[in-house]
Amino acid sequence: MLGKVTKVQSDVSIFGLKLDLFSYFEYLHPHQFSCNLALSLVAELIMYPEINQFVRILHKHNISTFLVTNAQFPDEIRNLEPVMQLYVSVDASTKESLKRIDLPLFKDFWQRFLDSLKALSEKRTVYRLTLVKAWNVDALKASADLISLGKPGFIKVKGVTYCGKSSASNLTMANVPWHEEVVCFVQELTDLIREIACEHEHSNCFPFGHKEFKIKGKWSTWINSDCFQQLV
Repeated sequence: MLGKVTKVQSDVSIFGLKLDLFSYFEYLHPHQFSCNLALSLVAELIMYPEINQFVRILHKHNISTFLVTNAQFPDEIRNLEPVMQLYVSVDASTKESLKRIDLPLFKDFWQRFLDSLKALSEKRTVYRLTLVKAWNVDALKASADLISLGKPGFIKVKGVTYCGKSSASNLTMANVPWHEEVVCFVQELTDLIREIACEHEHSNCFPFGHKEFKIKGKWSTWINSDCFQQLV
C-alpha cells in the first residue's frame, strides 16, 4: 500500500494531475480501500480541466472527496459535479481586504468572487471565514452579506494561522486574533445569520450550521459516506 501511495504522490504536480494517475485509480478494485482525498492545498484544483472525470473515478473506488476553492472560477464551480465536502475560503468580506489578503491574480477578482459565491449557493457548501486581526475582524456586516449571497449550509470561523515569515505574505503574529476576539466576532455573527454548532478553542475556530440541520434539538450534520457513494 505504501508503494501505491508513493506512486500517487509521484503523479501529482503543482500544475495538475498527470494522465497516468487515471490509469492508477482505474486499476484498483472498487473496494480495495476506502479513504478521503483532499483536493486542496496545491493551487486551485477546480481549474483542472478533467476534475469531474477525476472525481467520478474517485467515487467509483469508494474514495470520498473534499474540495476547497478560493472562489475565483464561477463557471467551473457551476459545472462541478457533486463532491462529498465543498469548502470555499472566504478570506475577506470587502474588495479592499480581499486584495490585500489573497493577492489575487485577476483584475476582476471581486466580481469573480461574488459570482463564485452565487454559484455555490446552489450546492451544499461550507464557508471558511478566516479572521485576520486589523484587516477584516471588524467587517461583520459585510461578512453577513456574503453569507446571505452564497447561502452556505455551514460556516467555519477561525483565526488566521501564522506560518512564518514569507515573501508572499506580510502577515505577522500581530495579525493572529486571540480566541476571545474570535468569540466576540462569532457571537455578533450569530445574532445576524446562524447558530453555533460547537467550539474548538485549541484550533481557534467555531463551526456554524444552518438551523435546518438541527432536528429535534440535535445537530444532524454527519455525512453517510456509503449513502453518498450510492447516490452519486
